[in-house]
Amino acid sequence: MSDHTISVNLPSSAQQLLEVSTDFKKLQQFLPYCQDINIIEKNGVTKTEELFTFKYRGISYSIRQQTVTKKIDGKIEAEIISGPLKGTLVETLYEEIESGTKVIVNINLKISLKYKFLSPEINKRVKMGTMALLYKLNSTIESD
Repeated sequence: MSDHTISVNLPSSAQQLLEVSTDFKKLQQFLPYCQDINIIEKNGVTKTEELFTFKYRGISYSIRQQTVTKKIDGKIEAEIISGPLKGTLVETLYEEIESGTKVIVNINLKISLKYKFLSPEINKRVKMGTMALLYKLNSTIESD
């Protein structure tokens, strides 16, 4: 289990960031390792299935998982409910500040025993990927 907190100030509004962050049909284009996202259910709570592929030490790996995501009062809560990262919790807070929005992402990462050997790579990609995702989402808003 690993805990990560990522914090970044972005010039876009909290509402804009919240909306683009939960546009699951477009989200795949911002996640470099994500090959597919399918929306399974949407009733105030969104359930998605994702397929991630990546190489580690020359070997390709694929991870299929399901995630339940809720938008609640200016934040997003996501829980991975199946796959090797089952039980992982991600909370993303969007705080309005004078220059835009402070985004704070808290990740409680859980990796199943079968994939523990990939822990260093998964942890690295979670941290770098989260920062990259936030900046890409912001640049999409700025270019509209």
